[in-house]
Amino acid sequence: MSFYIGLDLGQSNDYTALAVVEKVKASEASGGGDPDLHLRHLERYPLRTPYPDMVAQVAALVESPQLTSTHLDRRLGQMVLDEPDLLVDATGVGRPVVDLFKERGLRYKAITITGGNKATGAASSYGVPKRDLIGALEVPFHSGRLKVAAGLALWETLSSTLAIW
Repeated sequence: MSFYIGLDLGQSNDYTALAVVEKVKASEASGGGDPDLHLRHLERYPLRTPYPDMVAQVAALVESPQLTSTHLDRRLGQMVLDEPDLLVDATGVGRPVVDLFKERGLRYKAITITGGNKATGAASSYGVPKRDLIGALEVPFHSGRLKVAAGLALWETLSSTLAIW
């Protein structure tokens, strides 16, 4: 099991949103190909929530035992802790907030949302076209590989945004 935490940073008049997705092996019924994605959690921070408060809350989530697992690394011959991948919007106001994650010693990938045609970057900093980000959610949803946890109140809001694209 692997978890991904995505953080889309808003400014004073738009919400900051957080999503937690679990990547699981595809079921035999779905052909056993690409992994399924299970949307486990959606959250919106209240407008004007201070960024240091958000960083502290996200750090607690990253370090949560429910989102970590261990596996045997055969190459090292020992158990290895798998923490969730944290993907942080580094567009606009995101750059200084990314610095707060760095100061806390959290491992993250900074994503700058672009209007371009091609993803760029390596290691921990990427530029990704907005259409690619939307497609990364839309394609698994329409193919049945994206499963949404029952009771996610914000799913309706998110799915209506996808309908625009």
